[in-house]
Amino acid sequence: PSLLQLHSKRFSYNWETDSMSKINKRFTFPLKLDLKDICTTSDTKKEQQSTIYDLQSVLVHSGDYGSGHYYTYVRPNILGNAWYCFDDNRVMKVSFEDVTRDSYGQQQQQCNNNNNNGLFKRLLFGGSNAGRSYGGPKSSAYMLQYVKRSDIDKLYYS
Repeated sequence: PSLLQLHSKRFSYNWETDSMSKINKRFTFPLKLDLKDICTTSDTKKEQQSTIYDLQSVLVHSGDYGSGHYYTYVRPNILGNAWYCFDDNRVMKVSFEDVTRDSYGQQQQQCNNNNNNGLFKRLLFGGSNAGRSYGGPKSSAYMLQYVKRSDIDKLYYS
């Protein structure tokens, strides 16, 4: 497909307790997704290019099963590197590092304290999104949208 939407199924049903819960385990995803190993294509360069997808947006859920908040990260220009966080009536420019730090689930990595424009510093010292609890163990990607690289011109520029 031209647009590939992946649902990360971040919930689980427990048969013993008859209850649902959110899965917050760490889950990483690439900026570029190459499906050549699972797609049947010939060896032509054009057909090989048709298995490459570029990440365009990440829908994030922060909270527990049955409650929480949804917001999204979007790269409006799929050929560029600018990412934005859309959270209700707030739109903030962020880095891809901010996107991954916030949406991979239980965080194992340390924040880079030397990044003056980073999400970590904005949260600690204030800024356009001060007071919003991005990241952490209850924040994780819920859905991912990828765009087929060979269809970018057809989808966005024709």
